[in-house]
Amino acid sequence: FIKATGVAEHTAELADVLANVRSLPKTSVELLERQIKSGLGVLIFLGDQVEPQIYNSVFGDAGAKLLPAKVGATWGDALVFGEEKVPTAFSFATGGEKLSHRIMNDFNNPDYGADFLSAIKTYKAFELEPSADDSVSVVAWFTNGKPAIVERKVGSGVVLLCSFPATTAWGNLPTQPAFTVLMIRAANLLTLGYRSRKNLAVNEPVHGALSLADAVRQI
Repeated sequence: FIKATGVAEHTAELADVLANVRSLPKTSVELLERQIKSGLGVLIFLGDQVEPQIYNSVFGDAGAKLLPAKVGATWGDALVFGEEKVPTAFSFATGGEKLSHRIMNDFNNPDYGADFLSAIKTYKAFELEPSADDSVSVVAWFTNGKPAIVERKVGSGVVLLCSFPATTAWGNLPTQPAFTVLMIRAANLLTLGYRSRKNLAVNEPVHGALSLADAVRQI
């Protein structure tokens, strides 16, 4: 249900992935914005092709207002195989307050949670400055205190921004057991936009997705 291409092509998609995408045409950004507001979940991985100025102007608060954080400069140094000097690596932070997000809850398990996260080695990533908005929350932190993953609710959809790439270029996360857990939980969250909530408060309106075929059908 997750389509790892540049942009969703039709509204049947539940979630989309932008992996180290430099930018998108204006028409694609407008389509993506409409689909996210209608319930599409989007997972964004940054990488060496990303230019912060372009991302912030196209996807950020100066543009489509899809990014949950302003993308800054990179920090750290990527590991270069063959070189004796190994740059400083950071893992994902542990502790109750750092694991409060639903994506990170599984790592509260005392039997394996801390071990899984401490095995992650991230050498380089982008600075993320979360937007001061109630729709924005930090999902995960690095042990150096910098945000690793940030979430933004946009209409009925969700955007997750990862400060690192989906490859081993800047770290070992894709090779670790924690990555599988993170991606499963992220997929569950990203596809919530197409599922109605089971619990509503009194007088709260009911929202749900309706296919075009059902929309024109007489009831």
